[in-house]
Amino acid sequence: MKKFMVKIVFKSLATPEKIQPLLEAEQNQVKLLISNGNLETIYLTPDKQRGWIIMKGNGKAEVESLMKGLPLYPYMKVKIFELGDN
Repeated sequence: MKKFMVKIVFKSLATPEKIQPLLEAEQNQVKLLISNGNLETIYLTPDKQRGWIIMKGNGKAEVESLMKGLPLYPYMKVKIFELGDN
């Protein structure tokens, strides 16, 4: 599988009232992605408005599909970058 960096920025409409009810489902989906080997690491800014996720997938389309499965996805602006070999 290839590695990707996913840059996320939460949209201004992502208010705590809208996000809070989705957090448990989001955490469960993240745990599933980790156990499946698709998600390696999440980095969030202290204000939790931006983040970077290291993911693995067979291609950008697969990673995009996995991201769309997250309950908070509608509140995110997402950019996906393929990472080179180190």
